[in-house]
Amino acid sequence: MIILFPLSFVSRSHSPLVSHILSANMIDADVEYTFHCYDHCPFGNRVAFLMDHFGIKYKKVVYGYGSGALPKDCEGKGYDGDLNPRRLTGKKQLPVLEGAGVPIVKPDDIGMAESLEICSFLIGRHQLVCPCATGRPDIKSIESYLLDKKVMNPLKLTRLTKIPVADWADPRDISYHLWKHQKKGDILEYSSEEDAEAIKDLNSKLIEFAARSRVISV
Repeated sequence: MIILFPLSFVSRSHSPLVSHILSANMIDADVEYTFHCYDHCPFGNRVAFLMDHFGIKYKKVVYGYGSGALPKDCEGKGYDGDLNPRRLTGKKQLPVLEGAGVPIVKPDDIGMAESLEICSFLIGRHQLVCPCATGRPDIKSIESYLLDKKVMNPLKLTRLTKIPVADWADPRDISYHLWKHQKKGDILEYSSEEDAEAIKDLNSKLIEFAARSRVISV
């Protein structure tokens, strides 16, 4: 599979010089946050990409995916782990950004939830200049395909649990994840023939995307 990254979105690990220049000119550059997240989650990754790109300092705390899910409400799935997202905002909800000056909703909240709200806060506080969506219909059509859960869920839901990250360190993390999606009626995986065809189609779309936008292959 081809992995594509827009040229306008270079991570700190790939370009320390760029990040140093950006962070040197950033408002409140010395502020350091604690970022509570799942490593596999695209919403948490959205925030992490933003902070990495602009050299914003943060400490990452990764949670088991089943921690904080209440077994009594989840047909016995989930558990109360040592790291429990409910202790942050009262909900099993990540990502959460914690730190001095971070707005909270309730007095007993430890941080701010919702990835887009976190990004908006960081952009405003640090006066960041970020690229916007192109609005191009040809790019939008490919994006819609990549975000189609009926296409992507059978490709990713089972594969996600094989990624060696802390999200899946406890077997209960995986069982909760699979139960949650089965409960929603999601298809967890294709047959071997359907899987091969879906991968072929996905790679074709990614190649098409590469031809339509400025990208680098890694």
